[in-house]
Amino acid sequence: MLLDFETFKALLAQLKTAYSVKGHTYSDIQSDRDYIYYTRESTSREPLSLKDLYHVYKTCDYINTTILRDYITGLKFSPSLAILIASGLYDKNGHRVQGEEDMGAVEMNLEGEATMQEDEVVAEFETAENDEGRFFAALGNILDSKFVKGKSLFKPVSGADLTLASNYLNMGFPPDINDGMERLLANLGSDNQFGKGGLERFVDGMIINHPILGTRIVEFDEEQHFTPARLDSLRMLKEIENFPFLDLYRELCSLSQFLNSFVLPKHRVREKYDDPITDFKAFQAWLESVTPPGKNNGYIAPKPGFPFIGGRIAQRAYYDTLRDVAHLASPNRSKLSPIFRFPKVYVKLILKKEFDQASMSELQSLITKYLQEYYDFKIM
Repeated sequence: MLLDFETFKALLAQLKTAYSVKGHTYSDIQSDRDYIYYTRESTSREPLSLKDLYHVYKTCDYINTTILRDYITGLKFSPSLAILIASGLYDKNGHRVQGEEDMGAVEMNLEGEATMQEDEVVAEFETAENDEGRFFAALGNILDSKFVKGKSLFKPVSGADLTLASNYLNMGFPPDINDGMERLLANLGSDNQFGKGGLERFVDGMIINHPILGTRIVEFDEEQHFTPARLDSLRMLKEIENFPFLDLYRELCSLSQFLNSFVLPKHRVREKYDDPITDFKAFQAWLESVTPPGKNNGYIAPKPGFPFIGGRIAQRAYYDTLRDVAHLASPNRSKLSPIFRFPKVYVKLILKKEFDQASMSELQSLITKYLQEYYDFKIM
């Protein structure tokens, strides 16, 4: 249960000092009516609106300095983050504390300073300010962060959440999926020599036990996923299940302009692919022909199961396909619903601006729209 405004103010009034994520000190913290004042190391004295901070607290399950730009006026994002964490309302990774039992993770000392029990307050921590982090922060704000896991939110997926083996034959798929995987791997040029490890920790995130969306894998797909190898895998998926994202993803994978302007630069490939996009084999042959000997970069490097130039591209398409059909594997059938995929480029298509230029409120509205349009889910 969230605090009311007066209790929120009283809690922050106890603070004397707070520390930024890089160890900078905000000292001599004092409250006066609807403002809280602090002193920077430069000795400048600055105010923060308690109403603005309270709006953040009521609205955001997860915060970092990038998210706070949408809520805090002036260049006060770092002190705002430090004060909210020092108050104990958010943990050291920026997740809002859910209940009184969790507040015990933060102790208030006699000076009113917040002291973390497990880690030093001044220790640096990452705040997931990349695009994937902002996407999962927005999703957590829409659904409530207690239903969302993500490696960019410091809550990675594990083997306790699902089974995802690197070898599809170890997944317990029905025969039609094994047949489809066999055909796909042949098209991708695989030698079928996969490792034995699991891929669970590489999943971008999950929705867990949500009352509407249930439990499912969530993937935030940046430009490097929309390749000719992925086009091959999407064709195979079409034979298995009518995934909501298929038509949009197939269209993106088929656009030469998108491939040359966005996808290839992500793979550090300067040349343009002038032929029609048909399949991975033709693309891989071209890629090998334009790659100078000894100049193979890590983005197109050989990988286990795909021992050739462009191997990482093929491997990514294969791993994406494993995630797509993971809910049909015998260990996952009783707990997983079909995957939820969101393409980063959707923001540019709809909002006509780059992903990192969209505000948090815009992202939340757009993700909600996408869920309703493509997945027929209405999130209240």
